[in-house]
Amino acid sequence: MTKRCLYITTATGALSSEQAPVGGGVAVLEALIPLLAERGDWSICVLRPHAVPNAFMADGVTYVDLAVPILRDTAPDALIHFGERRFALQWEAALRDYFQAVEPQGAVVLANDVSEGPLFAWLVQRGFRQAVLYHVVVADFFARQYLSGRYGVRLSSAAAARLWRWTDRVGLGRLAPDIARLVWSKEGESARFADCCIVPSPQLGEALAACYPGSGVEQRLAVVPWGVIGPDDLGDPARRAQRDATLRDYDVDPGRFVLLTLSRLSPEKQVERVLDALRRIERDDPARAGKLALIVAGAPAYMGGDRYDEQLRRQAAQLDRVQVRFSGYVAGEAKWALFAAADLFCSPPHYEAYGLTIAQALASGAPPKFVLWLMLRLHPAIRAQRKKADAAFAGKIWRGDLRRWDDEAKPRSNQRHLELGSVYLAALSNEELADHVDACLAQWKEMSHQHAYFSVSAMLPLGDFLNQVSAWSGRSLESLLPIFQGESPSSSGWIPQADPLLAAIAADQAASELLAGDSSPDAVLAGLAENSTIGPLLDVYLKVIEPRVIGYDIADRTARETPGLLLDGLRALRTRDEAAARAAGDRHAAEAREAVPVEHRANFDDLLQEARSTYRLRDERGLFSDSVAGRPLARRYPRSGPPRRGVRHPARRRTRRRGRCRRVAAPGRRRRRPGRRASRTLRIPHLAHHR
Repeated sequence: MTKRCLYITTATGALSSEQAPVGGGVAVLEALIPLLAERGDWSICVLRPHAVPNAFMADGVTYVDLAVPILRDTAPDALIHFGERRFALQWEAALRDYFQAVEPQGAVVLANDVSEGPLFAWLVQRGFRQAVLYHVVVADFFARQYLSGRYGVRLSSAAAARLWRWTDRVGLGRLAPDIARLVWSKEGESARFADCCIVPSPQLGEALAACYPGSGVEQRLAVVPWGVIGPDDLGDPARRAQRDATLRDYDVDPGRFVLLTLSRLSPEKQVERVLDALRRIERDDPARAGKLALIVAGAPAYMGGDRYDEQLRRQAAQLDRVQVRFSGYVAGEAKWALFAAADLFCSPPHYEAYGLTIAQALASGAPPKFVLWLMLRLHPAIRAQRKKADAAFAGKIWRGDLRRWDDEAKPRSNQRHLELGSVYLAALSNEELADHVDACLAQWKEMSHQHAYFSVSAMLPLGDFLNQVSAWSGRSLESLLPIFQGESPSSSGWIPQADPLLAAIAADQAASELLAGDSSPDAVLAGLAENSTIGPLLDVYLKVIEPRVIGYDIADRTARETPGLLLDGLRALRTRDEAAARAAGDRHAAEAREAVPVEHRANFDDLLQEARSTYRLRDERGLFSDSVAGRPLARRYPRSGPPRRGVRHPARRRTRRRGRCRRVAAPGRRRRRPGRRASRTLRIPHLAHHR
């Protein structure tokens, strides 16, 4: 079978993060390319500007150098000193010339950030599939950093994007500088035409959708956090033991409290804020300032980098008592050694798309305890959150949630499940069926939210009990869990409809023998259904139990399709001894209480009472919410009979874009291939891949 080809476009691909301050985007790509190459199911071709042989070369990957006039006869790192507007147009032209000769069939283009990507609209016209790795939403960054931060224009990123679209629509866009086209027009095209938009955080995806409404980008988002790639011994105390030697390498007094910033040196990183804070400390508390040191790690890069580096050095020279050292660019083992040696990592910018260095600092070790102590007491947002937490514990908010669950949420959910599950699909018209599908999907979403809403009340009392009792008694968390035996009957498959059914079977000797016998499951169920007393009770029980899926995917079988498991559950309910289970839990509780110091035992009793009262909510919030509303109801549709013609789901709509009509695929659906006749069969967006 011919391999598909993945073309990766990267403007900084002629550089290595080990050599130059090219940012997190290149670091991510350096980790991603070898992983893609190892899979073996893609041919990987990296397109990069022609400069010098790249220090980073992955095995099994083809590298193609494209001629970019602005880089001719320049140093290897010249790109990071250019303004992006001077480079982007020439890079786009080089990519366009290359892809003119490439066959789009079986090819996918992956752009490493918008500014390093091709002309997205043109590639769509040529028939290419595309994906974009967003390391920043440029429109959001530009509005925050420059419009609001530098120029004081209080304009949200979404409002700025709307203003640009209006400017472009009335013909004024051609008068704007090239950087404006890069910020809004090109990024808007990427959001509109890319088949997959990959972002490192949900917040970045929300910002992208807010800047480009109507693009449908929210349906094509994939959130893939970058994580941290580094040595296996990150956070090992042995690294911290080398602190003094590392600091002496940078001419820093190991006896001082050392602050570290690590980023490229360009205005948006706002390192000057740290220097301003240190200047204030010198003014207000000179003695304390004499105990501080700051290492500014990084080198100038991109727009205004050199001027910004000079500005920082001038600011640092004005500090008399604080030691300030500029380490230059650090990478590899030197970077991890600095993280381990520093006492506090500072990330001063107002805006970070992901914050890779923050994640790296966290992976290198926990912040000093006194810093956390200060943050808990001084930071306004953290103080407000602590007040909310204190109020939640003092008011025992889970009690109100438990009442709401028993009196309102669970009965209402069960009633709605039965209503939707009892609809006879074959009797519905096309329009009625489409409305019913929408109602089921709405119920699914509501029940998923309900499941999450009750999670805190289900977990908080239990977690509080386990945490405190484990600390008092020295017992492991696992050894404390048997205390809660018998507290959640639904864990064993019990539902209220089972009690009258089991009582009727116990009162009928023939039915009891039939259930205990070795007849086939279908024969047992048929025999019980023929009993005039048991049959109606069995019918009520099966209406609730049968639709449940045995697993976590709607493609898994239901209880209706596994009558053997259904009967095993019913037999287990006959033999369960709830009183014995609770008695065993009481014995474990008494043993744990004996291990608790006397002065904490009254508190132990209170915590146990609260934890036991809400323990069943942990299972019930799923079993009576999305476990019924989502998978079982949705499971009916892929099996509900032959496809109906002439029905189009509302999620499949037609939009006018750039003078042509194109279909907008619903979430979870693949776009129709060119030349393939469109099917008008009713499709459920979230379930299409199960057909």
